[in-house]
Order: sequence, then C-alpha cells, then structure tokens
Amino acid sequence: MYDIPSILRRLNIQYKEQGSNYVFRCINPAHEDKNPSMGMNDEGLYYCSSCIEGGNLHQFIKQLTGQTVYQFLDIEDPTSYEFKANLISKKREKRQFTNVESERRFYQKGERFPVSQSDEVLDYLASLNMNLEFIKFFDVTYSPHIQLGFFDENNLTDFYKRVCIPVYQNRKLVNMIGRDYTGKSSLKELYPKRAITDTFFNIDNIDFSQPVIIVEGMKGLIRIWQHFNKNVMSSFGSTLGRKQRAIISSIRHLLLFIDNDPAGLIMADKVYEIRSNDFSVTSMREKGYDPADGSLDELKMVLTHPITSIDYYMRRNNMINSKEIIW
Repeated sequence: MYDIPSILRRLNIQYKEQGSNYVFRCINPAHEDKNPSMGMNDEGLYYCSSCIEGGNLHQFIKQLTGQTVYQFLDIEDPTSYEFKANLISKKREKRQFTNVESERRFYQKGERFPVSQSDEVLDYLASLNMNLEFIKFFDVTYSPHIQLGFFDENNLTDFYKRVCIPVYQNRKLVNMIGRDYTGKSSLKELYPKRAITDTFFNIDNIDFSQPVIIVEGMKGLIRIWQHFNKNVMSSFGSTLGRKQRAIISSIRHLLLFIDNDPAGLIMADKVYEIRSNDFSVTSMREKGYDPADGSLDELKMVLTHPITSIDYYMRRNNMINSKEIIW
C-alpha cells in the first residue's frame, strides 16, 4: 500500500506537513520556488499558491517520471485500485480513465450580471477602451460578490466587485479573469484557485497559419484586437509556463509585442531562448508604455514596423545604430 508521504519520498521530494497537506517546492520548471509553495492533500490533488500550477496524482507522477501512476507504483490492474488516503484495492466495474483537463469542474456561487446593469462597471470598461464587440464576443460580465473555483467547491476564491472575463482552452473553461472595477484593490487582476494560467487568452480563436501577435497583458490585447488585428493572444504576464513555451516555440510567424519596461526585456529574453526560428519584435517607443498606452497612430506604427529578433538584440547591445532600423 502507498500513501502520499511514501510516494513523495520515492520521488525524492522533501516535504513538510502543514495541517492535512504536504508542502514542498513547486514542480513547475518555469517557477523558481525558493520558498515551498506547492501542497498536496491525501487524495493526491496538488496546487501551487504562487504560480497556480495544479492537478492530480496522475499528472504529478507523469510530469516528474514520464510514467503513469500505475507504472510507477507497479499496479498491474488499474481498474482494481482507487487513490484516496491510500491506494486501496477495491472491486468495481471497469471504467475509462480520462485526462484531468477534461474532468475539470468549475464551481460558481453567486451571480454574474450583464455589464450594462452597472454604470460604475461601464465607466471602468470605458477606461480600458473595451467596446461592445469585445464584451459580447468574450462574454464579459461582472459581479459585486461571487465565489469561483475549480475541482473543489470547498476551496473557492472570493471575487468582490470584479469584472469577469472567461478564459477558454480547447473550448473548455479553464480560468476566470477578475479585474477590480473600483480601483481600490491592491490586486488589479485575480484568478480562482487552481485556474490554469499556463495558456494564452484568446488561444482558441487564433489562426496559426497566419502571423500571431503575443502581448503580455489584457489591456494591450483589447486595444489591438478591437482596432487592428484579432489574431492576438496574451500570456498573463512575462512568466511563461511549460505549455506556453511549447506553443511559442511552434508558432511559425510570431510578432512579440513587449512592454517597454524591464519585464518586457525579460519576456523577450525568454522567447529568444525558447525559439529556434527567428521572430519579430516591437514595442511602444515611450519608456514604461505597453500596447494600451499612447495614441492609436503610434500603436499602428509599431505594429506595422517590427524588427527581427536578431536586429532587436543587436540594437540592445549597441551593435548597430538605431537609425538604421525601422522601430
């Protein structure tokens, strides 16, 4: 018989017990977890409170070893075992085991309302320059108070006075972006616990046979999508997960629109490391600006005049005169 501590020890993972959970360093390779922030419960469900990586025991073992939980634990008959606090032999009918992504449960306690019902929300969306087309296409709603979460209805996240923007991957709801419409919260953007961020907003609507624009944030995506090009997706910031990296490496024609700040430089460096093929880079000219800042004419200018990643790095390293390139 195996329990969670014995499995973690077998994987050479050092852990500490905190209540009913076992806490250890995050297994997400894109997350440099200096202070242990990933926990697993006795049912094998794990979750990182920092990068929001999560899943079940099957995913956990597969990611670390490349084996299924049954191969790793030498279980010959998968239908005869069920993982709870222990792996318990149990007679039951055979059932088909499916990927956890297809079994993600989304819980909602409370109501989301049409944005047209609140002048305060409409004023906030106007400040984002979000138009009616975007609101309808992406099913943007709001709520004064709602509780949202994935997998476990007893572990929900409170959204107080948030605009709610659904995030889909493979036509399945995997996240809900909650943006503070009051301007009073220190967290401008909030996600439910165990939501997926290792994806891109708008990925299901992207035509990968055409050039793809990647931006860091939602506000920049809104502006580009509404005024210039709908083949744009955002990455939830400059921290890129394993799946995001795989997608970036596979895009044939990529235009990376970075923020003109230190995080944008980090984003460019990460994409440069990921890709084996050249890509295009652009940014707003003003320091500190992202695609949501400046005039539409300036945004159009930098969108239509990107440079290659090679020229971008030569420019950053002062190897060519900036007047020799279009920026």
